Amino acid sequence: MLKSIVGTRNYVAPEVLDTAEYKNTVDYWSMGVIAFELICGNLPFIPHQQLFNIVTNIRKKKEKCIAITEDFYENRYEFNDHMPFENRMSTVFLKSIEAWLSTALDQNYSTRGTRLSPVTMKRVLTFYSELDSILSQKVLTVFYLPTLTFYAYIVTPEMTLRNFRDIIKRDIGIENFICIFPTGHPRSELSHTYKPLDFFVEEWQDTRDANNPPVM
Repeated sequence: MLKSIVGTRNYVAPEVLDTAEYKNTVDYWSMGVIAFELICGNLPFIPHQQLFNIVTNIRKKKEKCIAITEDFYENRYEFNDHMPFENRMSTVFLKSIEAWLSTALDQNYSTRGTRLSPVTMKRVLTFYSELDSILSQKVLTVFYLPTLTFYAYIVTPEMTLRNFRDIIKRDIGIENFICIFPTGHPRSELSHTYKPLDFFVEEWQDTRDANNPPVM
């Protein structure tokens, strides 16, 4: 256990300021705050407030809460379990990262970064393994022309083309539809022998490159 009160406002774990006794899980907290900021452009816990109010409200939040905002009209704080609407992440990524953030931003430093194992009923460190799993996901983005809607799907080696079409059919509510590749896709044609994973293009994940299409 360490006792020096050091850290950067809004990024430092609450126990550093509250008790001045902490361990390496302070880094999990800071990484969670940075991840939230990268996705949303904002800090998760009422950054405009005084440090006392920030820490006080963090102490009140429940395990699944990943952000605290202020309702100026109602003059109250809101505890949020989900990312704010203002982001550019796919829905499948957000669902995974929200679950990870709930462990990274656990205000209890002794359980932070862990989950309760259903087998042993003991706390197991999942901070790194969950993040690795999220970042290794293969996500296909489908654009549905009639409604100008983007859909995102995690594809695995086991998923068949029929499985993939059934999922799309469920979401768009249309029985018969035609799939086409975007211009520049390395696959020359859509064959029934392919699996959805064959449509994934690694370099197209970088949406900062204007030459990369927004769909796969």
